[in-house]
Formats: sequence, structure tokens, C-alpha cells
Amino acid sequence: MAEVLRQALTEKGYGVDHAVTAQEGEALTRLFPYDVLILDVMLPKGADAGWSLARTLCAAGYAAPVLFLSVFHHRLTQ
Repeated sequence: MAEVLRQALTEKGYGVDHAVTAQEGEALTRLFPYDVLILDVMLPKGADAGWSLARTLCAAGYAAPVLFLSVFHHRLTQ
């Protein structure tokens, strides 16, 4: 999903950086002042790593808006 989103935004002329983990994302925010962050709630290294990253950045004064996108797969059983 991240690759599809990256490609679509790039084709529209937006610059996109992709971090796989919350730690990588946090490191990138130290280097660049992003206009918006798109986070997955379920980033690797923790079930709520996306939420945790957003809280960490907010506490540090990072002011970019955050859009959460996530895909959950759940099989219903009868």
C-alpha cells in the first residue's frame, strides 16, 4: 500500500520519503520539515507505533499535520 501511495503522490508532483519503521520516520523528521505526515497505526516495532510516533513528534513541537492510514485484515468466522 505504501508503494502505491508513494507512486501516486510522486506522479502528482509531490516529494515523498518513505520510512518503514517509526524510528526511521522520527529520524527523517529531524532532517526535514514535512508539510504533512502520513502514518500507519500499525508500524513495525509495536502495535501502536504510529500513534506513539505522532505523540512523540507532537510533544517535541513538530507541527506538521498527521493523516493516519491503516489497513486491517480480519476474517469473520461463523
